Amino acid sequence: MQNELRGRGAVVFLTVIMISSALSGCLEADEDVSENLPPMLEDHDSVPETITKGEIDRIEVELLDESLQTVIVEVSVNDNPVGTEFALRYDDNGVERKFVVVTISDLDAGFHKIRISAEDENGQRTSWIALISIVEESIENEGEVENNKDQDSDSQGDGSTGDQNGSTGDQNGSTGDQNGSTGDQNGSTGDQNGSTGDDTVPTLEEWWHDVLLCDEGGSSGVDDYNTSGFDNHLCQLSFITNETHIEITSNGIPNHDLESGPGCCTSTQEHVWTIPLEPTNQTDCNPSVSTDGCTMAPERGAVAFAANGVPIFGPEDGPGGDAVAGQEGAYEEDRQHVWLGICHAHSGPGGEYHYHADSNCMHWHPDEEKGESWSDYSIDSSRNVTSHSPIVGFALDGYPIYGFVGWDSDGEVTEMTSSYRLKDGETGYNGIDDYKYVSGLGDLDSCNGQFGVTPDYPEGVYHYHTTWENGEGGIGFPYFINCYRGVVESGETDDGGNPDCSGHGETWGPGIGPPPEGCGGGGQMDSSGSIVVPSIGDIGLGGGGLSAALGLVILFVAASAVRAVASSSASRDLAGRADGCHPAPV
Repeated sequence: MQNELRGRGAVVFLTVIMISSALSGCLEADEDVSENLPPMLEDHDSVPETITKGEIDRIEVELLDESLQTVIVEVSVNDNPVGTEFALRYDDNGVERKFVVVTISDLDAGFHKIRISAEDENGQRTSWIALISIVEESIENEGEVENNKDQDSDSQGDGSTGDQNGSTGDQNGSTGDQNGSTGDQNGSTGDQNGSTGDDTVPTLEEWWHDVLLCDEGGSSGVDDYNTSGFDNHLCQLSFITNETHIEITSNGIPNHDLESGPGCCTSTQEHVWTIPLEPTNQTDCNPSVSTDGCTMAPERGAVAFAANGVPIFGPEDGPGGDAVAGQEGAYEEDRQHVWLGICHAHSGPGGEYHYHADSNCMHWHPDEEKGESWSDYSIDSSRNVTSHSPIVGFALDGYPIYGFVGWDSDGEVTEMTSSYRLKDGETGYNGIDDYKYVSGLGDLDSCNGQFGVTPDYPEGVYHYHTTWENGEGGIGFPYFINCYRGVVESGETDDGGNPDCSGHGETWGPGIGPPPEGCGGGGQMDSSGSIVVPSIGDIGLGGGGLSAALGLVILFVAASAVRAVASSSASRDLAGRADGCHPAPV
């Protein structure tokens, strides 16, 4: 009886510890949140995405802080610093409000990036970023002007003028329908505007025409430098869209000369890629913390496709090593002859050309006047640029992949870095298994992406980047992506709707290939596919049971600490706010 009472007392004691550990972070956070907050920038939804030229001459963003006079504010337009102006106003209670003023009256039609950064006396910094589109006078106004001209020049009498007005009214009605259609297209593409640089917002078809390559014919002949003659391959791509998806068909030939490598020779393929127009995040995936809950990119085969229709593979080659690390001399590949050609790509079995890294050469062109050819392409030419990189492809979840250069949290142009490093003593010889994710090591998360504003998505979107270095200057594994932030709408299942996991050791497994969707993952799993975790009731408190229970408590406390650290570094929105429980960092 005494042992039983001791056991129950221990359970109560352990429960109190676990609950206290879970709550302590939030309680401490609430205490600290009220003091020493960073400054805030709030536009109160007063800044429209599209502004007719001459309609407004400036935008205002309110600055909020405990000590407004000590906050240092910097403003830039299109990454060029401009003078900082303020406007002071007083509310009904006589409280002073301070606004940052940005003059836009002298900006030409087109897209412009506005960035405001504010830093308080404690070094806490917040940035506000907006991408605005300035357009010429709207079509409706042009119609009214034309109508007024018709009225002024009319000498046929009131009846004739009335007919003209009626006709003009029909034109205005048609224009209204066009505007409504454009609004629908904007809705279906989300924020997919801005890449064209035109004065008007592109339609869905126009946006994809601008992003994809080789879809309008006219591509020049492509040569394989590993063959004896000129091959005259042609890059070909087409696409169709419906309300929810886009289907892209390509022949797998890039828009640049190539080197097939040992897998010679590259040949035309029949690739069909189908992705959602509006990707959906996986609810259990939090890539800033780890890849747990995220769909992993396949270890072999295509993980994405490039804007020219060429498959993008993961880092591993046929023998299972990191093909990019081997190419760069990190280890000697002694299992199979493997090397990568121009733009870190080569041809595989069946002549399937694919990228393992980079791919940015699709947006590079040799200077023929200087005698350059595609063999003169250097990866540094794509890394050392002064503006945001264009889209180079799309992951299978539908999110875009940009080149090496992006905008950081302050809106500054910078080369994006990965957060993976080699494990101690490893070289990449064993492929993905040789790397570990270190949160915050670089700019990107465990999937090799981030959420933020881009030239094509002015309100922000999750997106991936190609990477060449990590945050420590080491190799930039995974080069494209390692997992998917969004839902991948694919996966083979048997007739019962459950994944077919047969073939382990034959068609998939270590050294062979990735498992079918739903067949991977660590931990012991029950028949329902859930990870089995023992409960305290199953352990018991006799003998070594108490030690096991204490071990669980320690594990729980450690997990809470990890969550607290992750929360304390949670990404802020454009106004510099972070919601939820965020214990103060140590």
